[in-house]
Amino acid sequence: MEKPVVITHNNQNMIGMLHETSDKKTSPWIIMIQGIGDAKAEKHRMFIKIGRRLANKGINSLRIDLLGYGDSEGDFEDITVSEEINQVITCIDWLKHNKNAKDIGLLGYSLGGCVAACTAARIKEIKTLVLWSPVSNLYWNLLNYIGEEEFLKGLDGKTICIPDGDALKGNFFKELAQIDPVEEIKTYQNPILLIQGTSDTAISPINAYRYRESFTNLNSTVHFIEGAGHTYDKLEHEKQLLDSTEEWFAKTLL
Repeated sequence: MEKPVVITHNNQNMIGMLHETSDKKTSPWIIMIQGIGDAKAEKHRMFIKIGRRLANKGINSLRIDLLGYGDSEGDFEDITVSEEINQVITCIDWLKHNKNAKDIGLLGYSLGGCVAACTAARIKEIKTLVLWSPVSNLYWNLLNYIGEEEFLKGLDGKTICIPDGDALKGNFFKELAQIDPVEEIKTYQNPILLIQGTSDTAISPINAYRYRESFTNLNSTVHFIEGAGHTYDKLEHEKQLLDSTEEWFAKTLL
């Protein structure tokens, strides 16, 4: 069953979609965290597809538009990574109190991978973590994404325009040096699956190698999809991405 949900964070409403199994009392949950400027469906509806697959396996999921994204309240220009982490923690608390969720995993894509990694490190009960093409170093990945001229304006506290046309205030850039998902993930003890395209020019494969050096659980793994770009926009690449993710969550949550 799929139905919309409203989750409140700091008096603002985040709009999400629940994918629920028939066995709601005992089934585990995952939360999906989108990339920068994206929405809860993600590129070519990747989050919808994996949500439906997982529901058929007996795993519930929450696709959420964080504040400033998609259908949710707030303005995109006001986002910060630390506040996105706090919003995901609010979603975790909501699932615990409203869905009696006990076993919870996270799925994060691109910048959402950074957010998921930091959240999992801070909320120790996250049972497993899947990262799709995650950002490791915020500075050089965002410099590559935004371009040097706009990035330097952001560091100076100015409002800039990112490549998809959205505005982003200087507050986003002020905290970048303080957020290090690769360092934080060293404290996370549960298994991690990281999936990375070898032809990704937006978030290069070096990010995957950096994360791998910080994995502490021997069952954690990095799966490279040969020839895949950042959006996994070929049918065979998307299939590998979704198949691997479905198998991982079934193995670690069921």
